[in-house]
Amino acid sequence: MGARTPERAVVVSSGLHGVEGFIGSAIQLAWLRRLGGGAVAIPADTRVVLLHGLNPYGFAWRRRVNERNVDLNRNFLDAEESYRGVPPGYGLVHGLLNPPRPPDRLDAFPFRAGWAICRHGLQTVTTAVAAGQYDHPDGLFFGGLEPEESTRLVQAHYDDWIGTAATVVHLDLHSGLGRWGRAQLIVEPDQGAYINWYREAFRPVRTVLAGEDAPYAARGTMGTWLARRIGAARRCRTAVVEFGTYSQVRVLAALRAEQAVRRAGNQSSLRAVAVARTLMDCFCPNDRGWRQTTVQVGDRLVEQALAARVPR
Repeated sequence: MGARTPERAVVVSSGLHGVEGFIGSAIQLAWLRRLGGGAVAIPADTRVVLLHGLNPYGFAWRRRVNERNVDLNRNFLDAEESYRGVPPGYGLVHGLLNPPRPPDRLDAFPFRAGWAICRHGLQTVTTAVAAGQYDHPDGLFFGGLEPEESTRLVQAHYDDWIGTAATVVHLDLHSGLGRWGRAQLIVEPDQGAYINWYREAFRPVRTVLAGEDAPYAARGTMGTWLARRIGAARRCRTAVVEFGTYSQVRVLAALRAEQAVRRAGNQSSLRAVAVARTLMDCFCPNDRGWRQTTVQVGDRLVEQALAARVPR
């Protein structure tokens, strides 16, 4: 939408982690309704691009990963990078993350996770858990063996979507990390030099730098790819917007249980249905207040992205 030959582009994407697409979709729809009703306007020099449901399989089946168990926000490696390896300390948590059978009520995962944090430190454990691994295709946070179809589509068409724009502001909408109902912007290390720009442009939302203020920096993120590839020819600002739900341990327990059920192949059991509902609630809580607040904040962030100017 907007300018045919834009000087600026604002891109808002959702559903890269499928089950997280519900809040992202709601924010995009809310902004479109306001645009259609005349409550907001696109500046004459600007193009707006909405990327919806980037992981259609995960969105449809309420999974975080795609049909090959790939975490798409670990799949955007540069051409010279190898789809191999695990983060430091991964061996400490592999067994904890990937139980041989679906966990039961006696699993005591929160206590075991707490013990691992006490023993090895929060930074070590969170990095080992979520930074992305490429050696265990049936495990959590698997980054794939090659670029997935969604990744290839984004990489092939992104330049066409943003057209002639010399500056790009890209917000990628996610949920499940952070304090209940609070939004935060997570900026990749490649964009660290511009951290003050983000903090000014999107105040009062908290802005953090991945790997420093944020718990970990992941490999193969779409934001890193954008900063390196699109940012090489244009002035690019990209950030993940995270809307907090429950504690990290609770969210991780839900991911772990859902993954184990899938590996066991009994998705139609009552246990599997309950696990799927818990996972959905962890990323899109069935709470009116949470949903209203996050949509309002997300809508405001889109407006702030439209108003933000990237200096030459």
